[in-house]
Amino acid sequence: MKTNIEQMISILYYPISYTDLSHLPEELLVDEIWDDTLINYWLLTQYKLEDLSVNSTPYDPISSLIFTHWQKIPTIAHLIGGYLLRSQLLSQGASLLIDHQLLTFISLPLVHHVEMKNVTQHMDTYAWGMAFILSQLATFPIALRQRLFLSFPAQMTLPEHPMSSHPDHINLLRMAITYANDYQK
Repeated sequence: MKTNIEQMISILYYPISYTDLSHLPEELLVDEIWDDTLINYWLLTQYKLEDLSVNSTPYDPISSLIFTHWQKIPTIAHLIGGYLLRSQLLSQGASLLIDHQLLTFISLPLVHHVEMKNVTQHMDTYAWGMAFILSQLATFPIALRQRLFLSFPAQMTLPEHPMSSHPDHINLLRMAITYANDYQK
């Protein structure tokens, strides 16, 4: 599958379009200094974002899905993380009262092969979803992984829980993408 070149250039060189505000210094946020060119340059240099070599662009189906829905990755991760943590979230109940769309999504009968034992210490749906997505992107270049992390809060830590890639997982990813397209916070 070919990647849209314009979208790839936007991902590589216009990170402000998807970067979580927690990655920006307070001076930029407080003083409302908002010049996209300067902020993009600052992000590229501050986080030492690598360039993507021509030969390292992945063309697998999962990478193509990620590229196509790059702007929705945090929402997709939240839905997937919620699905993986559904038994823990259902026991808490209160968090699901706030997010009806997540409740609807975790009610779907989707198959996944991630064992979720002893995860009560780390209940961040975004972190679990991101860990799941990264586990499916075995050949994803470091330049794109770096940029993927910019979409999430700077202080987010991924769970140390092994997740392997499995053919059934693409269905969970595709369904999360479908729901993310209609997701409203």
